[in-house]
Amino acid sequence: MLLFINLKHPELMIRIFLLLFLIVFVSNDLCAQRYSTRNGIVRVMYDHPVAGSLETVNRQVNVAFDVESGEIRMQILMLSFRFDRAFNQEIYNNYFVENPWYANARFEGHITNIDQIDFDKPGIYTVEVSGDLVVREFANPMSTTAEFVVNENFFEGEALFDVYVRDYMHMINPTSAHWPDYVQVSMEVNLRRL
Repeated sequence: MLLFINLKHPELMIRIFLLLFLIVFVSNDLCAQRYSTRNGIVRVMYDHPVAGSLETVNRQVNVAFDVESGEIRMQILMLSFRFDRAFNQEIYNNYFVENPWYANARFEGHITNIDQIDFDKPGIYTVEVSGDLVVREFANPMSTTAEFVVNENFFEGEALFDVYVRDYMHMINPTSAHWPDYVQVSMEVNLRRL
């Protein structure tokens, strides 16, 4: 739709300009309660019976956070994990390349004590996070304590929790030497205003 303005009526132009400014200002204010990042970091650490201690890092994690509801959504591209050892990277990649329907893991949950965070006051808060972690299309409830840092224009969060492999690998022999009983997961996010 095209808008034609008659230049002979400057009052009309001013009104239209003010209306457009108000629309942009209000829409920005409505979106101001949502924060996100595409560069969250997830580290997975575990002890392998043969290879010893292993760690893999993924720096391409999408996270969205709604200040009003406390809702958190996270999506992890599984092929973005990087291992130090080429052999481990090859085994891991082959598994997920051969199973493309497991390309993403996701978490959908809430900060349950959202009312204890003062988003107008910079500081460090301890929060309770609860929701469902979905890996290989198997969903399991998960809850953990996280550290939440409120800054002027962004938030930071860190969490550390254990994930039991058997809960997500139902088709794999639980005594297989390729998979540990559990992995330790650490997350770091820096959320910016949308």
